[in-house]
Amino acid sequence: RQQRAWLLDQLFQIAAERGVYIDLVILNHGAFSDTTNPEWEWNPYNEVNGGMCKTPVCFATNPEAKAMFQRRVRYIAARWGYAPNLLAWEWWNEYNWTPIVDKDMAAWTQEMTAYLQQYDPYDHLVSTSSAGGIHPSVFNLPELDFLQHHAYTSLDPLSDYGTTFKWYQ
Repeated sequence: RQQRAWLLDQLFQIAAERGVYIDLVILNHGAFSDTTNPEWEWNPYNEVNGGMCKTPVCFATNPEAKAMFQRRVRYIAARWGYAPNLLAWEWWNEYNWTPIVDKDMAAWTQEMTAYLQQYDPYDHLVSTSSAGGIHPSVFNLPELDFLQHHAYTSLDPLSDYGTTFKWYQ
């Protein structure tokens, strides 16, 4: 997948030239979902593809899966952590669309953030996102610098913001 990494290098360069900062999303929910944008069938962590996980839930708890992912994190930090226009590392795009329960996601986020910070000398911001709902065990983690709530609604954001804001208090 070096071609894709090279393309991301180009994106960082183009963004830097234009003064754009990047929130680098590391994981997409679909890769660990059987239901929402399902891509688990092709995931290298899936045991049918030679991985160590029978289900996506295993990714957050299995020591072998976590060690394999940490190698990926180290590579990502080494390859793009230098970038002055890297705003943040975003662990998941809409993690709540995976079957990983909040308790396991919180523990995984804490462990992976501590690991990432060893290889990020510039101390970039760390984030995650969800598509709605209240997730205090994840959203209240001190390891996360900011949160992202993706609202799929036809409601006016100005009228809906008060309700959404109360979720995060």
